[in-house]
Amino acid sequence: PIIRYHDIAAQIERRTLSLDETFYGMYRFAIGLGKKVLIADTLGQVSSNVVAVPFEDLSMPYAWLGILAYSFQIYFDFAGYSDMAIGLGHMMGFRFLENFNLPYISRNVTEFWRRWHISLSNWMKEYLYIPLGGNRVSPLRTYINLWTVFFLSGLWHGANWTFIVWGLLHGLYLVCDRLFWVKLSGRLPKAFNIIWTFLLVTVAWVFFRAPNIDVALLTLREMFSVSDISFTLPNHARGDILHNRAAAVFALAILMSFLPAIDPLVRIYRRMRERSGELVVAVVRFALIIPCVLLSAIALAATDFHPFLYFRF
Repeated sequence: PIIRYHDIAAQIERRTLSLDETFYGMYRFAIGLGKKVLIADTLGQVSSNVVAVPFEDLSMPYAWLGILAYSFQIYFDFAGYSDMAIGLGHMMGFRFLENFNLPYISRNVTEFWRRWHISLSNWMKEYLYIPLGGNRVSPLRTYINLWTVFFLSGLWHGANWTFIVWGLLHGLYLVCDRLFWVKLSGRLPKAFNIIWTFLLVTVAWVFFRAPNIDVALLTLREMFSVSDISFTLPNHARGDILHNRAAAVFALAILMSFLPAIDPLVRIYRRMRERSGELVVAVVRFALIIPCVLLSAIALAATDFHPFLYFRF
């Protein structure tokens, strides 16, 4: 997470260490390591395998498979990195702000940016959006401010038109939210809003993932080409795009991303958490630490090193 001095100034002066904080830090670090190594890296390989397929051999289902894999890869990669940083902070007596809060269950893109990379969103709001006038100005000026902020956000990620288009797309989404979508979505089913928002974000990831605009547009063409709905590839392009382990990880990523949107399950979880004592919670966390660390170590030893995606920015 992006940490500002005033967020941790008091902790620097009065930092304390405890066994509970250290244990919780180990738990968060292990979970973050698992997200990165076991989920993000596996789905990253799926995405890379699809990208390696020539466009003339790529069908609509495989184009969607590739970008959906990337959508989950970038989420679990960066959320895992943030979890590891937060965990290390707890082990050293610091409490860093949360950086992700289940962004893929957002009902609109405005909510998505309250849940995705929270520290960057807060930074952009405080140092760019508010100084430009925020929403205290006319509606037209507010829309221009939003586009300006996300144009700069895209430029911050890289001096490439793909990042700029990604930022401008999100600016457009936010303008549409303010114009009509937030009101309209209130009349629509929650599941539809979540899926629609996820698809909008995924389409924007096409530009974020592509090396240039031409590749992004070709990818979008294949994603929406209803004339080629084929689930097979030529032998020379097939390879092993989605093997059994990758399919299982894909399913796990979907469950971890969207299950918290099911209200009855959330209520059951909260009741179980309230009825369970601290000892039970500690035992469950310890039971998660061991397999996460062991499986991650095995995966790291068996595969090539994959740096965090956000290290390039």
